[in-house]
Amino acid sequence: MTAISSVLDRAALTLTFVAEYAADADAVDGVDGGEGADAVDAERVWRVWTDPAQLARWWAPPGWSTVVEPHEVLVGGRSEWRVTGPEGEEGLGWWATTVVDPPYRLEFDETFAGEDLEPIEYLDPTHTAVTIEPLGTGTRMTVTVTFPDRGQLDQMLGTGMEEGLRTCLEQIDAVLADPAR
Repeated sequence: MTAISSVLDRAALTLTFVAEYAADADAVDGVDGGEGADAVDAERVWRVWTDPAQLARWWAPPGWSTVVEPHEVLVGGRSEWRVTGPEGEEGLGWWATTVVDPPYRLEFDETFAGEDLEPIEYLDPTHTAVTIEPLGTGTRMTVTVTFPDRGQLDQMLGTGMEEGLRTCLEQIDAVLADPAR
């Protein structure tokens, strides 16, 4: 399993996760994937964010299902998601995409929403920046969530957001390992 580190910076109002993925199956066994493997891997990691079927496989905690529709990965585009838990509990939200630089950077403002897909009044949108960097041995993905204020940062951390996001991100390994990709 890919090691995922996280850093909470209360002064900057950010929660950052970093994961590194091997270039290919040979690199996992200790053999360098060689020139060009990095670009393929960056593209592959990019697709777990931009392909709605792949995003749906890891966006919610294990045991939950996700539907992402529409998923407009373009500046000004909107992506809506609905997660459903094993007991039928639901969560809804959406992204407003602000930066798209394939396959290296994706940024969006995200909010939780009610059934009408209007933002929940007591939560302002967070801003998420995803950076994908080719390395000599694979690809590094950095996900930084910026909160609008200290109160919301504390509120979201109090709900278990850090551990929840980590368990979601850990599921990316299985998506990347799927030969159907």
